Amino acid sequence: MRRSLRARLGLALLSGFLAAGALTAPAAAAESTAVAGTLTDSSGRPVPYAFVTVENLDGSAQYTYTDDTGAYSADVTPGTYRVSFGWRSLTQWAHRQVSADQAATFPVAEGQTVRVDDQLLATGTLSGHLTGRDGAALYGSEVTLRRGGEPAAYAYTDENGFYTFDGVLPGEYQVAFGWNRAVHLLPGTFTVAADATTTADGTLPPPTALVVKAVDSVTGAPVGDFCVQAWELPDPVCGDAAGVTLGDVPAGPVRFDVEASGSALYLAGRGVTAQAVANQTTTVTVPLVLGGQVAITSVDRLTGATVADACVTLKMIGRPENFSGGCTGHDGTGTLYTPAAPGTYTVFVQAPGTYGHQWLGASGGTGDQRAAARITVKAGATVTAPKVRLDRAGSITGVVTGTSGAPVSGVNVNYQATADFGSGEPGGVRTDASGRYVVGKLGPYAWPLLFSLTDGYPFQWSGNTGNRFQAVRIPVTAGGSSTYDFRLVKGATLRGSVSPGAREVRLLAHNAATGDLVGYFHGYDGGNSVTAYEIPLIGGQQVKLKWDLYSGSETKLWHAGATDISTATKVGIPATGVKTLDLTHP
Repeated sequence: MRRSLRARLGLALLSGFLAAGALTAPAAAAESTAVAGTLTDSSGRPVPYAFVTVENLDGSAQYTYTDDTGAYSADVTPGTYRVSFGWRSLTQWAHRQVSADQAATFPVAEGQTVRVDDQLLATGTLSGHLTGRDGAALYGSEVTLRRGGEPAAYAYTDENGFYTFDGVLPGEYQVAFGWNRAVHLLPGTFTVAADATTTADGTLPPPTALVVKAVDSVTGAPVGDFCVQAWELPDPVCGDAAGVTLGDVPAGPVRFDVEASGSALYLAGRGVTAQAVANQTTTVTVPLVLGGQVAITSVDRLTGATVADACVTLKMIGRPENFSGGCTGHDGTGTLYTPAAPGTYTVFVQAPGTYGHQWLGASGGTGDQRAAARITVKAGATVTAPKVRLDRAGSITGVVTGTSGAPVSGVNVNYQATADFGSGEPGGVRTDASGRYVVGKLGPYAWPLLFSLTDGYPFQWSGNTGNRFQAVRIPVTAGGSSTYDFRLVKGATLRGSVSPGAREVRLLAHNAATGDLVGYFHGYDGGNSVTAYEIPLIGGQQVKLKWDLYSGSETKLWHAGATDISTATKVGIPATGVKTLDLTHP
């Protein structure tokens, strides 16, 4: 039999390849590493399009869906896994568990396919129809199915106002729905049984509204234009002396801020809480404090030329917080961004460009808050501050060492005090690996420095004191660099119990004379309560304690039971050793 030319050429080529060793047997396919299985319902029928999560106990996961036959497969790396299935309103873990903590675990070795089949738990259906006050269907309302007060599933009403939750585990549920930025709860609870449908219809209840009126805290006269920002609503609502109406707010406590509009010098009312009565209109009157304004001018001290972008902050001696601030414009003048409460203040100036920062003095800058000019703010008036006369900046450099004399890296060095936990004024620097620091942008005056945020050492000012007013002040020259080496000391310890405890406790220690933060404790225990604290402190000072307890809601207090640093109890700290102070939440 004669072969075709193509066949003869093919044989010749194949013979050549074999002779040259170019054709080898194919390698055996590598065995896959996978988790696979089938999901069925309670009658054994396959469940298609269920969402499958194959979760490694190390936190990584693979995701897939069951196919038309209820089968799934996910390639994985060797490890230990658990598998969950999401179907309609149901999420369950193999095998037939509703909690990940009760889920079975499946070790998977290299090249192994582990089979994990599961059967859906018995479930029911909850559905309903939502209408407005006029009987019209509520289209697009978000409906939340709640179990034990926690969301279990979400759905939306269709154009006819109907919604459905399939795959609902048997049990007692509540149904909430949203409309016009408010959430409404259907009365009572609804029992879902396996293989049955429960109906939960609802009608939009009468509106729950809050009318806010603002008045002068002294005269009681209505405040003109103002705006209200409810914390639960995305946008502010503005009105006039007749009041501002917040419609369809949730019943219960409503938190909001009130801020006067235009040129009015009223201070904003922050964190106001009012009780909104369900399906009624509640009126609340908020007194606003009439504040004052401060006018600022900044110039070059040598030339008298105006300087833009000099930013001021109002501070009170003995208090840690900032009260108001503002910056000068291109013409060297400016006012505070928000009015300040009546009172006496000092002013800290953050200088632009090559100028140095300063406390504002009567005729020039200073590095000592006690020597700063006093600015008295009066209600309804604008006071002109002394002219800000800016000088060229200098710097302070040095090396920070520990008790052994070895350099300490990572020490925060700052020309200003830390105001509160997790915060600080601009200007802080960290020491490098050799313990060296450089603090710049300082006006040519004598400055104290704060050394803080170092493990094993308390906050301490230059001269190893907790009181900024008793600190060593380092002279600075314009354009020059002064040297100040500093050795940290250990100080004392304040410790004790906290009762009742909380999952998170933050205790802040402020110097009683300056108000500066001089130490803190932060304890967190997600499962149990934090019941003890310990704060390293420089000895020989008096402190006032502020604590934040987190136990579901936030409570802030000053020791003992005070609401303000001015009335808080002073705690004396020994020069060395331990002082025990057990704290009881009132």
